[in-house]
Amino acid sequence: MSFSWVSPNFGSLDLIEVYIEFNGPKLFSCCNSLGQIFLALWFDEEECKEIWFYILVSLDKLKNIREGRVDLHEAFLKSENSLIYQVEIDVEKELEFVEKIDSLHINKEWLPLPDTFIRCEEENFKINLLSQNASLVQDAVQKRREIVSLRLESQSKYDNEISIHYLSNILNSFQSLITAISKEINQNHFLEKNTQFNLFATSPGSFKLELGSVVNDISDNSLVGDSIEEFLKLIKASRNNESLQELISQRSQKIFDGYRGFVQSLAKSNCRIDIDWASPTPNRGSIKQASLSNARDIVNSLKETKLPEDRKISVMGELFKIDIDKWKFGIKDMTSSKNYEGKILNSARIPASVATMNKVYEAEIKVITKLTVTNEIKPYYELISLKEFIPKYKEISQ
Repeated sequence: MSFSWVSPNFGSLDLIEVYIEFNGPKLFSCCNSLGQIFLALWFDEEECKEIWFYILVSLDKLKNIREGRVDLHEAFLKSENSLIYQVEIDVEKELEFVEKIDSLHINKEWLPLPDTFIRCEEENFKINLLSQNASLVQDAVQKRREIVSLRLESQSKYDNEISIHYLSNILNSFQSLITAISKEINQNHFLEKNTQFNLFATSPGSFKLELGSVVNDISDNSLVGDSIEEFLKLIKASRNNESLQELISQRSQKIFDGYRGFVQSLAKSNCRIDIDWASPTPNRGSIKQASLSNARDIVNSLKETKLPEDRKISVMGELFKIDIDKWKFGIKDMTSSKNYEGKILNSARIPASVATMNKVYEAEIKVITKLTVTNEIKPYYELISLKEFIPKYKEISQ
């Protein structure tokens, strides 16, 4: 039996093998294009709706399950990322709804009984293929970490050597850039220690370095995962000077400096770099993500990019927008009739949360100006402080 299908949550899935079949598959394993493996268990069927339980499994665990060394009850109860995905499929509308359940809190009566085993004695060629090609992905799943592989190739005459000084600069600049991106993504709950990477492994020859995030974060909105994704956008944009200029000019000065420092470290070391990313989050990260071989050209290009300086302004005006769910504001200047809309910073959240619409306020606003690819300046606004305006009346002498 062989078939493939596309899941909006897990990606393009390819069947590995079916273990239980009765009027169609009821227990099977599959993998997506990233090499992430899932074990799927049929749970219930209602009219035009099917309900399944999916778990993410490592290759080693799948082998232990199919060879009868791990029972199915334990496999689901102790899933790799401590999550069971309850998947509801609307057969008629071809829609898929997924709910994440903590594996420790699931109703155990929904799972296979303890000591329920499957035993497959025959080899499976797809599993053998995964064994050869998906080591980085399996490491991410087993360790529950975001893993980045940096493969450096020296372009000097000493192609099997690299200076310790240059190598440390590359790693330090990579870490600084990821930290700067993380801080911009989530200023409100930023902890620098949560963005740190450890060196997991090295390989000879091409200097392949595997870096793993320190924090185990398997959520769909992993801060480190989001930061790596943003980092790879910068690397991919480097293939085209206009795309790079547009993207980098929309970022903060710290990200600009961090990216420039990272590229400069590559240029000085005379290395090209290939970057792979594996994630414990389903359908995220992939191998052969990005490469960069023209570091010197990028450094020269970045020299021509100048970011405008930020400034602060004071505005007195009528409040026309407060969104405390997304922390957005809008105020109309009483003098110029200009509208200012943007993000509410931590320092202004308390007064903003009790502010009254259509009243007059005194606001301190940070103006962040960024360059577009056509060198046009585009302003962004952040609310620093907010205070209700109380007019002062002079006493009239009798």
